[in-house]
Amino acid sequence: MSEPHPELRFDEDRAYDLGVDERTSLPATPWHFPGPEAWPALAAEERPPFVAPRWEKELHRALTAGDPEAILQVAARHPAHHATCEMLAGFLLAVDDPRRAAELLERVVVERYDPLHDPFLRRYLPTAGAAVPLAAGIVVELPLRRQLLALAAAELLQRLGELDRAAAVLRRVPATTHVRLSLAEILLDAGRPEDVVAATEGVFNDDDVTALVLVFRAIALARLGRRVEAATTAERAAAEDRRSPEVLRLADQVRKELGSSG
Repeated sequence: MSEPHPELRFDEDRAYDLGVDERTSLPATPWHFPGPEAWPALAAEERPPFVAPRWEKELHRALTAGDPEAILQVAARHPAHHATCEMLAGFLLAVDDPRRAAELLERVVVERYDPLHDPFLRRYLPTAGAAVPLAAGIVVELPLRRQLLALAAAELLQRLGELDRAAAVLRRVPATTHVRLSLAEILLDAGRPEDVVAATEGVFNDDDVTALVLVFRAIALARLGRRVEAATTAERAAAEDRRSPEVLRLADQVRKELGSSG
């Protein structure tokens, strides 16, 4: 089954780190996946059947209470289901304890846990997801998939200054355009422009996400002194007029800056 490809939106609490001075809004996503703050209420809509196993009833009770500590206690009592518990607790802890949340989400990504195939989530959180930043200010809503877990873990690790770990966790999942955009920003933040160029090889301007990937690629090429390639890449990012006005404005600004300093 193909993944939905939501559009991007701009998080007003974060600013671009690409020289954009004013706040910008990207198009609202046509997809909505209830985030962690809504998971307790969403799970409460479905009661465990009488014949449900003990661990399922305990986890459902802890989840509907919105209690990450109780969820982790379920993991300790029923280690066969620790990945489900740690993923849920990781998202619920993201605001209050980002380091612990990052460790939990990173661990389930490393273990190759995939929420898509989790019967508990299919029963109690069938429409759940989360809004996750892909780059400074760029936010996308995604359903519960390995890709989302990696993006969320990477975002938390980046905020904690753990840039190498953030990049490493993203490399554990398929290099979708969302992952490439997040990875490009993290690698650029880590001062690794040559890795940005390698990670963005072969990207075409197919949508807003890929246009922004090309913007990061252009910046990385410029930092490597490859200004002709950088300018050409920025031109490609700005060339498609079907992109959102905000993405086009950012791409055009980078293109002009490269042209004026070349």
